[in-house]
Amino acid sequence: MREPVKVSVIMAAYNAGEYIKAAIDSLLEQSFENFECLVVDDGSSDDTSEQLSEFSDRRIKTVRLPINCGIATARNIAMKLAEGKYWAVMDADDIALPERLQKQVDYLEGHPEVHFLGARAQRIANSLEKKLNITAHPILDADIKAQMILVNGSAMLDPTTMARADFLRRYDLLYPHMQRGLEQALWLASVRRGANFANLDEVLLVKRRHRGNVTNDRDHSMSVVKLQHELKRFEVRQQALAMYYPHLCWRDVTLLAKLLSKRVLEESQMAQVEVVVQRAQQLKRSIFGESKPRTTALLDWALARQRSH
Repeated sequence: MREPVKVSVIMAAYNAGEYIKAAIDSLLEQSFENFECLVVDDGSSDDTSEQLSEFSDRRIKTVRLPINCGIATARNIAMKLAEGKYWAVMDADDIALPERLQKQVDYLEGHPEVHFLGARAQRIANSLEKKLNITAHPILDADIKAQMILVNGSAMLDPTTMARADFLRRYDLLYPHMQRGLEQALWLASVRRGANFANLDEVLLVKRRHRGNVTNDRDHSMSVVKLQHELKRFEVRQQALAMYYPHLCWRDVTLLAKLLSKRVLEESQMAQVEVVVQRAQQLKRSIFGESKPRTTALLDWALARQRSH
């Protein structure tokens, strides 16, 4: 009898022909071998499909979409096909360090209360020779949840995450159809349903920085498209604040969301937002397990940043 798959790696690929071989090779070199990698070629127009066809390992399973449907659709298709107990996310231009899957599986096996587990990553330039920085994220559940109000990737790094498949299936949780902030919208939906989070304090992924990757404005040359995606992220920020501060009205939530965004507030709004921050900080009780001292510190930081403009 075939051993049940333990880990399903979820990978969306769009015009990733230059990088995808290195990404999949890094999975085939994992110390943990009981995995499948579901690669959804999202209507690529380069040689991504040809690169994928060169892999004969049965653990590498590919789906080709006839048109570009977007990262959310591609990942959701992979999740629907996944058989693993755990689902690990990875981008098609990243490189997993050899112990990534093993260390995350070991942690989740030993911590059944954790539903989502991330890690740190080494950011590099496209050439792989120039190291940029190592990502830093909060380690504990309460701090991770608090950090989610920023909706800027500082809570967890999506392509380092591994999640419990049974939790996601139980609540039919999928990625919403948006280009930016989609993973944070999924995490917030999971927070509502009682999910717990953790980050490992070690580097398990190498993340490229280049002109063509999803996180580097691949499809955002038009300002109107940029605005649409920022509005989606703004809505996610509103949702997070409404969850953590249920005593605030929607107008107050919207003011806080503006405060936490990069936009500069008008002088007439500053007096209002200062009152709203004080009103928000009167709530000391955690609602979904988030750290109220951390959300307080983030609001204070955002207020100080606005005053400096």
